[in-house]
Amino acid sequence: MDGVVTALNDVSAEDISRYGMKAQNLWKMYGEGVRIPQTLLIACPQSWLHEEKEENILHQAEEEVRRAFVDCRGIMVRSSFEFEDLEHSSRAGKFKSIFVRDKNKTAEAIKEVWESAGQDWFHMGTVIQPYIEADYSGILFSASPFGKGDGPVIEFTQGPCERLVRGNITPDVYEAETGWKSGKAEYVSAQKIEELLEHEKRLRKMLGCNVDVEFCVSQDRLFLLQCRPITTGKRPRPEYRGNIPAGTWVLQEELQLPFTPLVRAMDPSGLLSERPHIVFENYIYFSTDYRLKREPDRDWKNWEGIWKHFTDYFLEIQKKESSLILLEDAVRKYRELVSMYMNLDWFLYRKKCQQELLDALKEKYENYQDIFLRLIRSVRTINVQKRIDFVNLLKEKRGEAFETKKTVFLEKYGAETSHPFYIRCRSLSDYFDEMIQIAQDRQIVRVAPEEDEGGVTDDEELSPLIDACKAAIKRTEDDDYLLCLGSYTIRRLLERLEERIGLNRDEIYFLKYDELKQVLDGREKKEAFEACIQTRKRDFENSGKYEMPLRIQDGKCVYQKRNTASVIQGETISPGHAKGKIYCLQNPGDIFEIMNIPGGSIVYSQWISPVLSSYFFNINGLLLPEVSILSHGAILAREMGIPAIGGISCGFVNGTEVEMDASGDCACCISVDNAHSFDIMELN
Repeated sequence: MDGVVTALNDVSAEDISRYGMKAQNLWKMYGEGVRIPQTLLIACPQSWLHEEKEENILHQAEEEVRRAFVDCRGIMVRSSFEFEDLEHSSRAGKFKSIFVRDKNKTAEAIKEVWESAGQDWFHMGTVIQPYIEADYSGILFSASPFGKGDGPVIEFTQGPCERLVRGNITPDVYEAETGWKSGKAEYVSAQKIEELLEHEKRLRKMLGCNVDVEFCVSQDRLFLLQCRPITTGKRPRPEYRGNIPAGTWVLQEELQLPFTPLVRAMDPSGLLSERPHIVFENYIYFSTDYRLKREPDRDWKNWEGIWKHFTDYFLEIQKKESSLILLEDAVRKYRELVSMYMNLDWFLYRKKCQQELLDALKEKYENYQDIFLRLIRSVRTINVQKRIDFVNLLKEKRGEAFETKKTVFLEKYGAETSHPFYIRCRSLSDYFDEMIQIAQDRQIVRVAPEEDEGGVTDDEELSPLIDACKAAIKRTEDDDYLLCLGSYTIRRLLERLEERIGLNRDEIYFLKYDELKQVLDGREKKEAFEACIQTRKRDFENSGKYEMPLRIQDGKCVYQKRNTASVIQGETISPGHAKGKIYCLQNPGDIFEIMNIPGGSIVYSQWISPVLSSYFFNINGLLLPEVSILSHGAILAREMGIPAIGGISCGFVNGTEVEMDASGDCACCISVDNAHSFDIMELN
């Protein structure tokens, strides 16, 4: 592992993620041959806090600065937060960059940069560079952030870039399509503009999206200071290669991430073998003509037997030495589990339990919906229990008792993952220490309040309907945990095979299944596929940067359209009233994004993984596309005791002030800040 304080050019590909996002982009620029200033990096504290003392790292950093920047009149200490400079969130201006004239004050500046992240300081990497005396400087955008024109736009100013970044001056603007906007800036040469435009092409290709680049020119030498995705402009839309088959093809609710080549070919869930689909930039679009199958011969009602059968199998498999035969057997077993989970009879039974109870309550009570919601919120599901166990663990001081409770917790819940069908996604056991650190720093101690059952469980007529509905709800969540265990087992087998054949972490996912077999049985060496692996990995990473259509219909891609509605109607799936700022959840499977949602937010997401519900802390409400009371979003709202509105299909702008009114049958979401507009989904 690379050092905590190290030169950027000495960091390996395996370790660069330890230093934060700004450092990662600079490292990529350096690898592309782009001229950047000499750079020192300090890893995010979460990667060293348990082994190193803070004062030792600060002392080491100050010593390295004195050695590396002897002739510099000053240095810049910049933030490199794990979650800044991302395509969906730049956090521009949120964290500090500090000019340091006296190198003996380097440690103070580093601490000030860390502290600018508040309670999340342990996610803050640090970038240290020499201060460059700029003749002129500027910012380059691949495209106008306001959607005007298609070509790059460059803003120039004489001297350093700080005043331009802060918006204190009016820059000289050059547009690639039309030239200088208001008279030529004589201090900028045509050669430097051409050089900048060439760099823009390379960096756009490197990140797979439009870029925002800060630069300066000193003594006719161009230095690129940082590069990040443009967050205020539009995400690129990919072009479908070939002819799109007739019909309607959709991104399924919980399958809205790209699939790696190995998982697509191996198809552990069996969904791709079972359902007609097309592949578009590594995303899977399923035909709407497919219908779930009825499998009446399956004993799907014997849930205790099913749970024991599959749990015993997957736990036993994990103890064995990995082999291709064992992997194929685990895939076969996992497909059997998924087939049972996707059985139409189970889905119909679950809906029947819900509807029968609702109908019976409606005959007896005027406030039947409120009673129904209270009943289902009183169910002690595996997620409810997990949240209680997690908060109890947080209250325990570190020591032997803490480690014992932690081991027990991970034995019970450690296999959970947000995307079981993707296999590659990390499980709770892989990031639990970081999660504990975040939760303890945020002083998370809240457990959702338990609901009483409204006094209706003593009703002899209602009692069997209530029991059946509660059992269906409990099994809905238990299903997800069993799927997670199967996925975790397959991933562990793949990791051991990956180590056996000498691939770097996660590279196995970019082999095709036949190629993996060839390497394992000795017909080919792994070196024969190294170039293919890297190409596929880059293509896969770029796939995540596109704005993908929600569906493809009759050969056309259907996207969201802009709308300026200020009141949006939905349906109550968890009652209540709340105000707050919108936070659009980009990846509901990313534990770190979830745990870093600003407190008091109203969260909007296209889908939500129920296994992560214990880690949504201090949010005020949920807005969801689904209206089902048994949807994953409804489960999450119930467990947190917060209001939720379903049937909201909008692309909100982060930070929009909204008011939720989920007090009646017909709920509404009211925009308080009308300066923002919504993307209302119009599927024409």
